[in-house]
Amino acid sequence: PDILPTLLSLADLPIPESIEGESMSYAIENSEAGRDKAALVMQLSPFAGDFEEYRGIYTSRYAYIRTLEGPSRLFDNMEDPYQMNNLVNKPEYAALQERMEQKLQLELKKIGDEFKPRQYYIDKWEYNLTEGGYIDYSDGAVFQGPGLKK
Repeated sequence: PDILPTLLSLADLPIPESIEGESMSYAIENSEAGRDKAALVMQLSPFAGDFEEYRGIYTSRYAYIRTLEGPSRLFDNMEDPYQMNNLVNKPEYAALQERMEQKLQLELKKIGDEFKPRQYYIDKWEYNLTEGGYIDYSDGAVFQGPGLKK
């Protein structure tokens, strides 16, 4: 059976205020419309391990990551699916890196993310950290996060 009419009618449902993101319903009728949509990935505030804050985007072909220090990783996932060859800051990929940076900045602007250091988010969302400086994920720990301390 043709489910397209059902999917299109579902795309018209009201979106609750608590839902973040943007509608991709236009891709139901036109699969090419969202083909190179950038998916935003981020580590706002590393709460475990020795990781840095980062923001990045994945497109249908490329992965691009930047840290607070600047561009960190750029991979061509078609040519290098295991991400073994970092293309960041290689002169022959400068134009691609700039395009990916522009896409990243556009995605960050959409969500109002200024890409601040870890402590900014800890303070902003009033996280209570363990003695080791991490969020408590043990049994019985109080869930913490943006918008939960209203």
